[in-house]
Amino acid sequence: MRRKRDKLLSWINNFVEVNNKAIDNSFEKFKSEASNQYNLPFKNVSWYTLKKTLADDVEESKKARRCLYAVLDYNKSELKELGLILNSDVHSIKKIANKIMQNVGIEFQFRFEAVIKLLLDKKAI
Repeated sequence: MRRKRDKLLSWINNFVEVNNKAIDNSFEKFKSEASNQYNLPFKNVSWYTLKKTLADDVEESKKARRCLYAVLDYNKSELKELGLILNSDVHSIKKIANKIMQNVGIEFQFRFEAVIKLLLDKKAI
């Protein structure tokens, strides 16, 4: 039983380390965000409490964009292509794009990073 527990703890520690490096990498990649934000429709997604959009230059918006990029595991040419698709004039595509950015990408990454942080904190104890 102890061997299984030790193996599980080792696996969790490795998982945390690998994903913490990926999170750190997402911060590095975000530093080189294109000034046009890869033409992704961030201006269509609002922070109601801040009266801002994801396109705005505020800390919350930057964090949300970085989280979305991290979930996408992107290269710049793919992001540009995605931006072209999501900015097409088809109304239903814009609605789908907003749902993807708000619910799938950003929210998932926020929660994932919170779990990794908790695991790192527990590991430090």
